[in-house]
Amino acid sequence: MGMERNNLIRVLLVDDHDMVRMSLMLLLETAEHFIVVGEAVNGEEAVELARRLQPDVILMDLIMPVMNGVQATQEIHDTDPALPVLILTSTVEQHMIQQAYDAGAAGHIAKTGSANQIINAIEALVE
Repeated sequence: MGMERNNLIRVLLVDDHDMVRMSLMLLLETAEHFIVVGEAVNGEEAVELARRLQPDVILMDLIMPVMNGVQATQEIHDTDPALPVLILTSTVEQHMIQQAYDAGAAGHIAKTGSANQIINAIEALVE
C-alpha cells in the first residue's frame, strides 16, 4: 500500500531547463510519496505558484531568467517563512549558495546528486 494521496509531499519544481524538471519529476513520481503540484521556469513564476499552490517544499534552481532563485527564495520566505526551499545547485553557482541561505533557503542539494540523496534532502525538510 502506498501512502494516501493526502499524505503525499507536494513539490513545486523551479528550473528553467525542461530536462532538469522532467528528470526531477520522474524521480519524484517514482518515489511514490511525492506529487509534483507545479513547475516554474523562472523565479517570478515560482513566487506566483508558491502562493497559489501552497506546496510542502520547493526545489529551486538558482540561475534563471527574469528573477533568479535567490530573489525568488527571498520573496517566498518573506511571504511564508515556514515553506522550505531546497536549492538545486550546479558547480557554477557556488558563490550564490550563501546568498540563498541568507535569503531563507532551508538546504541545498547538487543537481548531480543521486536519486536517494535528493529524496532524502526533501524528506528531511518536511518531516
